[in-house]
Amino acid sequence: MKIIHRIKPILLILGIVTLLVTSAWRTEAANTIVRYRLDPQSPYVNQFLESVAVPGNKEFLFLSGMVPPVINPNADPNTPQAYGDTKTQTKNILTNIQAILKQRGYSMKDVIKVHGYLVGDPALNGKADFNAFQDAYAEFFGSSQQPEIPVRTRTQVTQLVGPGWLVEIEVTAAK
Repeated sequence: MKIIHRIKPILLILGIVTLLVTSAWRTEAANTIVRYRLDPQSPYVNQFLESVAVPGNKEFLFLSGMVPPVINPNADPNTPQAYGDTKTQTKNILTNIQAILKQRGYSMKDVIKVHGYLVGDPALNGKADFNAFQDAYAEFFGSSQQPEIPVRTRTQVTQLVGPGWLVEIEVTAAK
């Protein structure tokens, strides 16, 4: 009889500890941003996500559309020569986005959504250079240094506000 009375409190304590540990694990899992990859058979599985789930307790940062800086002040600002080709513009915009995120306490790993607006490049008969965009994008997302990738949309548009701009990018980050 004495053994049973001693076991009951021990079982009660073990039950409470198990409940607390399980609850903490579930809370941590519920607080995690989940990135759902594409079907493993997709040729784009390492470049794109199918979706991102963000729990309600996260903080969001929405960046306005960012445009390229002038890299050649001697070129006509109404031409791409003032800003570079699509890859150069994309890389410079993402570098600027990275700096803004850092100022706000975020990093590129916190980016959950990217929307790239591309104008047809006159050097490519008016077609947007999606491959050049991807090449620059891959330097910031899905690399060994920064393996996280956001959901993404790329769109060819007829024009951007600046006549020499080939790219504008907006992002959303969460942490």
